[in-house]
Amino acid sequence: MDSKLLEIFIKGCGSVEKAANKVGLTRGHLSAVRNNRFNLSNDYARAIAAYMNQHMNMEVDFKDLISLKQKNKLKRVPLGFSYLPFKFKKMFLNDVKHHTKTAWIPEEFSDLDKARPIIVDENNRLIANPNTYFLHIQNQKIKIFAWQISLFDLINDKYETSDLISVFDLIERGSIGIALENFIGNRQGQRTDLKTLVENSPQVYLAKGMKTRKLISVLLGLGSDYTYRQLKKIILHDCDELTEKVRAKKITIFSAANSVHSIE
Repeated sequence: MDSKLLEIFIKGCGSVEKAANKVGLTRGHLSAVRNNRFNLSNDYARAIAAYMNQHMNMEVDFKDLISLKQKNKLKRVPLGFSYLPFKFKKMFLNDVKHHTKTAWIPEEFSDLDKARPIIVDENNRLIANPNTYFLHIQNQKIKIFAWQISLFDLINDKYETSDLISVFDLIERGSIGIALENFIGNRQGQRTDLKTLVENSPQVYLAKGMKTRKLISVLLGLGSDYTYRQLKKIILHDCDELTEKVRAKKITIFSAANSVHSIE
């Protein structure tokens, strides 16, 4: 990896934290890459290269940001291969489907440099980080960085839980869980002993005795359905200050959930 390119990226963003937020990494992860403790995945390297090309007027090849071993692997796989099964992309703001009233983000949460990428489903419906979406509207942006995941693939066990945990924080995984719960609820027929979706079927079949929330907690690495229920309560309470405290680990999930009224 060309460490000089990474330093240019970090310097151009203003700090390690701001640089990490630009591409959906944690500050600790990017610091570990910077100190040669971790390698950048192909997806993150692509995201950094895309940002530098678009915002720093540089011509950067993502392969200059990955290890020699990763480069050698690329020679043996088709172009466009991604090590993560979900996509990181820049999309037009108008293509994001969001059906609630646009919110005005208060000044204390209005720093675009610290905004995490939005998450959309396979139909470009907004799943998580709506404040980032609203901030882009406030700032009259045309495009926005987004992670795109398929709820269909998620319920079909196509994603590694470790990948989801490494990319998305607790609030984001809780938001994905809410979207997945709605997805299952809208498509679920009579339960059978089948575990997977029937291809091209509008219905979802769960294993006999498997509760939806338990399945969600397993798929998203949330530990238990109780943890998911607490996260759901916090997210649907829609308090930016409380959500950010949980995200920053300044308050536990359970303390935060106890501070809001039950939504169930």
